[in-house]
Amino acid sequence: MVQRRPIVLVSGAPSQLPPGDTLLVPSGSYSEVVAGSGLVGGGNIANDIRLDIALATEASGLIFSSDNKLSLDGVAEATANAALASGNAALADVQSAQASGNAALIIAVEAQASGNAALEDASTAQASGNAALVVANEALASGNAGLSLSAEALASGNAAITLADEALASGNAALVITPEALASGNAALFDIANSPSVTEGDAIGLIIALS
Repeated sequence: MVQRRPIVLVSGAPSQLPPGDTLLVPSGSYSEVVAGSGLVGGGNIANDIRLDIALATEASGLIFSSDNKLSLDGVAEATANAALASGNAALADVQSAQASGNAALIIAVEAQASGNAALEDASTAQASGNAALVVANEALASGNAGLSLSAEALASGNAAITLADEALASGNAALVITPEALASGNAALFDIANSPSVTEGDAIGLIIALS
């Protein structure tokens, strides 16, 4: 065990008591050794005194051995070994957690890329839908115009059918009158041809006028 000499002031600086010096004061009495912080013991140097390290009752596994040496009681070492094993297990768990986190980051990046692609597709689909709405509106306007023209064409057709019906009736009436007029004309021609007062020239002129 290391032994230290008392601390004294040498030329104003703290130092161990130089060899050969004594702690006797000028008056011839013995000096007192005061235990500093963390030490116990001390007293008048006239007595057999000593200084020891001041340990608490439960000094975290520190003990004084039988040969007055500071030693470990083994509990602290066992606790340290358990703490080391727990730390190593925690490191293994951290590695697994890190690998899981890295995999999660990869999936998140892929999911973000997929989401961005979906947003792009949605924008394209929206643009296509807007274009389809424009074309549909134009088709609707064209259809409405077609319906309007169809209504006008239907009215015109109906009017034409009415006129055609009237023309057909007029034609049919004319067909009825024509045979009667033809018979009447033929009878007149017969009477004129057989009339003794009509000359040949008069008959020819009359035929030309009636044709």
